[in-house]
Amino acid sequence: MKAMITALTVLLVASIYILMFQEAQAQSVQIYSITYEDSDGNKLHSVRYAAGADLSEVELPEAPEREGYVFIGWSAELPEIMPNSSLVYVPIYMQTSLTVYHTLS
Repeated sequence: MKAMITALTVLLVASIYILMFQEAQAQSVQIYSITYEDSDGNKLHSVRYAAGADLSEVELPEAPEREGYVFIGWSAELPEIMPNSSLVYVPIYMQTSLTVYHTLS
């Protein structure tokens, strides 16, 4: 009986120690988003990542076509690691056509 009580006490202490250790090791994970918008500010696509996530394999999507404009690139490059904040990317365009007005006097 004495051995059983001792064994149960040791198991109880070990369980408490393991729970305390796991609690001390627990970390909260912060989730942030990468949002892609069109030139009018409308959300095209959004993906969520944990802060510190490896973004080296993530590719920026194709930008929507815009009549009279050619897509140059996104407003910024993706970082290698997800920062502790959300990111928003907007496509940059260059006008391809030029309208010239001439007034005759």
